[in-house]
Amino acid sequence: NNKTMPVSYQNLEQFNPYSSFHESAMGVLQVLRARLQFDLWMVTRTVGDDWIVLAAEDHGYNVRDGDIFAWSDSFCYRMTQGLGPNIAVNSDKIPAYACAPIGDQVRIGAYIGIPLVHSDGSLYGTLCAIHPTPLPASIESEFEFIKSQARLLSTLLSAEYQKDAVASELELEKRNSKIDELTGVYNRRGWNDFLRVEEERCIRYESTAAIVIIDLDDLKKINDTHGHHEGDHLLKNTANCLKSIVRSFDLICRIGGDEFAILVVETSEEATNHLVERIDNRLRLENIAASVGWAIRNGGNSLAEVMVLADQNMYAVKSVKKQQ
Repeated sequence: NNKTMPVSYQNLEQFNPYSSFHESAMGVLQVLRARLQFDLWMVTRTVGDDWIVLAAEDHGYNVRDGDIFAWSDSFCYRMTQGLGPNIAVNSDKIPAYACAPIGDQVRIGAYIGIPLVHSDGSLYGTLCAIHPTPLPASIESEFEFIKSQARLLSTLLSAEYQKDAVASELELEKRNSKIDELTGVYNRRGWNDFLRVEEERCIRYESTAAIVIIDLDDLKKINDTHGHHEGDHLLKNTANCLKSIVRSFDLICRIGGDEFAILVVETSEEATNHLVERIDNRLRLENIAASVGWAIRNGGNSLAEVMVLADQNMYAVKSVKKQQ
């Protein structure tokens, strides 16, 4: 009998694909740690001046997933600026690394850093490693292997972002039925759905997001004195002002009769504060009296908690106005 018999595989579960980018990152870090005995391997993300640890294979530095350092203090910042090499077996001999402020926090004798990039070429973060003492120059021969692992992670990252983009489009179609008819922005149901999706994304990618609350000061007075037609005009004008300022991928909602909310994704405190200043200026230009408050999500709170804080900050602004 010359027929070829099918091969029988056992224990296929050990070859199962990773279920998430984080699992993939940890798998890569474990392989690199086994091959190159650096005490700390990390996959990181940069958001403004925050350098966030997404995954860590740590054997002596006490670094954990979710830890945040100053991006501008790091060796990786200098590496991405072209001021130092991807591999420094004796980092004290590299001037840009020797003077880096992070060296005052932890002892770094050897360093590896490779950028992780989005599909459009922009920086996402880094695959990096540190060790407390200098290491042999032979490690430099591993550059191509380490770079291939970083490119693999960048590819997985891009694929996951594309998957999220498709999911977001589907969510958008669902939310089209959740539009406030008067103003053309999302209603409270749409807001709740989007907040849930964004909270999951923030957890997965250690992303930052902010919530801005805008409460109209005079809507009831206008309705009582000039009629609901003028009140409706005020609401429409407010929504149009907000649409003209926020980015296309941020979310504007009318969450109450005279209250709007904006979910600002992929942001920082500085950027959000600048956005709020622009909102204040534009509303004043349109003679729209409103109180604005905001808060930002960090690793220690949820978007639901951020919304409560933003609302409190808005009412604090309104209270100051009443006392004036």
